[in-house]
Amino acid sequence: MRYAPLLLLPTLLLASCHGQNTPTVTTYTSTSGTVRELGTPGANDMVAPTTAWTGGAGTIQATVADAGTQGATSASLASNGTFTLPLPTNVKTRSLSSDEFTLPGSEELGCAGTPTVSDPAARFAVLNVNVSAGKQGPVDPVRISFTGTVNAPTGLSIESGAFLYADRPVSITGTQTCTLTESGETYTLTSSLNMTLGQGWNKVTATEIINDSGASLNLTSGTFPTEEWVYLDGSALTSAAVHRAASKLPAGLKPFKFSDLR
Repeated sequence: MRYAPLLLLPTLLLASCHGQNTPTVTTYTSTSGTVRELGTPGANDMVAPTTAWTGGAGTIQATVADAGTQGATSASLASNGTFTLPLPTNVKTRSLSSDEFTLPGSEELGCAGTPTVSDPAARFAVLNVNVSAGKQGPVDPVRISFTGTVNAPTGLSIESGAFLYADRPVSITGTQTCTLTESGETYTLTSSLNMTLGQGWNKVTATEIINDSGASLNLTSGTFPTEEWVYLDGSALTSAAVHRAASKLPAGLKPFKFSDLR
């Protein structure tokens, strides 16, 4: 599986609990949007700007994470970046997993708290979306912003949208707090899940706020942070994030990534 160059959410540990009813939610069979590119924040920008797509016409493809081209769908990408993409309807059982939210190494981190899933038999899959044109690579609904003030930035906020497939209606809620000690300093990761999913493809948003004392990590369902699908070119992402240094992370926090929600 591929990961975005920036830090994203770590995977979270799910535990089962007795079943409960979940409300009706919106699921999706297609998605439309506009591919954009990240610009360089100006001196007074608190949100990293986006600019017009410069990769020209081509194709856009949706694949289920770790399933290769199995069940992949594709559509035309217009020269201005607009598209309408059908989502895969044939999600194989072998592509489904309950491990999307498992945190590797949680014992070493010292984690407390266990988010719960309303149906322990629920299985999930994540959608990867990529463009192939004059530029090639992943695209996601992403918004990057700075916390604090222009003159005194305190951290970095990364909001990333994805389609999450659930094989049945299910809710996932709860929090988890992990700590990491490095060079005599203790850092805290606070993770929170608040999702109500329907059977099929659901919109979810992963939000990570990073500062010099750790990170807060949140996963919610129902919306994307933006309807702009940002081309995740590594150099552009790095430029947008470090143009104005928002925080200095401990090395131990840098490997944490959401397993499939890049």
